[in-house]
Amino acid sequence: MLEMTKRVMPDVKLIIGEPYGVRGIKAVNDNWYPEFYEYQKAARQIAAQFGASFIPYQAIFDEAQKHAPGVYWTADGVHPTLAGAQLMAKAWMDVIK
Repeated sequence: MLEMTKRVMPDVKLIIGEPYGVRGIKAVNDNWYPEFYEYQKAARQIAAQFGASFIPYQAIFDEAQKHAPGVYWTADGVHPTLAGAQLMAKAWMDVIK
């Protein structure tokens, strides 16, 4: 799909968001790892391959947890709360500026 998109719209600016998980919230536990790291690695590689901007959501959520507990940012470990969505929106806006 990305190859077709770049072929049809060669000047398009692609943005790849890293999958993230907040451990200890609902189902996000040690069973996710180390396989989940491979998904994150694949996202970084795809971004590099297609010259896409990359948003490191895992680092963003890791940093956010230094200021408030994980449940403040995501109710289930992967889907953001309003506060988590604001973190993601800020990161997105920083990329498109």
